[in-house]
Amino acid sequence: SGNLAGGVVFLLSCSLGVGMLLASAYCLILRVTNMGKSKQASALFIAASSFFTYNFTESICGMSGIIAVLFCGMVMGGFATPHLSEEGTMLTSFLLKQMAFIGDMVVFLFVGIAVVYVTRSGAVLGLWVMIFCLIG
Repeated sequence: SGNLAGGVVFLLSCSLGVGMLLASAYCLILRVTNMGKSKQASALFIAASSFFTYNFTESICGMSGIIAVLFCGMVMGGFATPHLSEEGTMLTSFLLKQMAFIGDMVVFLFVGIAVVYVTRSGAVLGLWVMIFCLIG
């Protein structure tokens, strides 16, 4: 139990650290290269940085990519925005919202496809889980 808690704390803190470290590097890159003046380049850089953060943290570091991307986004939201133009901020916000919308659609498409393969016992379990979620 203590070993498990220590592992969870280690994973969380290291993932948080990697995310914040990468966010700092991304903000420095935006500032030093003056990329904020080009709205397309800055929007693509910020979108690509989220994919890189996730893959780097999962593959190379063996930590949680989702936690790293979460904290990287929080840091970049506060410190990268001043380095973008007003149009660049709007374009980046629009691009990230559209990417999130498409990601949600793909997830629900896969869930819909998986429903076809559900057995009777799986459907009963799903109904009970939905009932408990609605009650709770």
